[in-house]
Amino acid sequence: MCGTKPTKITLTIGATTANPFPPTLTDDGGFTSITEPGDKNTVTLVSPGNIMIWKKSEDVSKIIAIVETGGDDVFSSNPTLQPDGTWQAVVGNFPAGNEKSYSIVYAVSGAPCDCYCQDPVMKINPQQ
Repeated sequence: MCGTKPTKITLTIGATTANPFPPTLTDDGGFTSITEPGDKNTVTLVSPGNIMIWKKSEDVSKIIAIVETGGDDVFSSNPTLQPDGTWQAVVGNFPAGNEKSYSIVYAVSGAPCDCYCQDPVMKINPQQ
């Protein structure tokens, strides 16, 4: 299909000063996780070339970094901070069904620690 734009997928990171960790993670598919073990269940379905967008909500003051873990190149373009405070990256080219984890490092206004880290998973959509 000529001229089609890549699909954008958003993951929202929310936390409060009273409860900075674990954060609430919500994706475009309506999945929400509010527990640290829930990270393993926070699986965002993506396709190679999709644009991932991470945005903050509630008392999250900033997303400090999106970090590839496990030695894999999860993204074909490294996550970068955008002028509006979101982070964006392009999903790498992996076979359907593959799962890749990464880390979100974030700060919460008024929270006791300078930063927190959460590790969700991306899964290449098996329906490609």
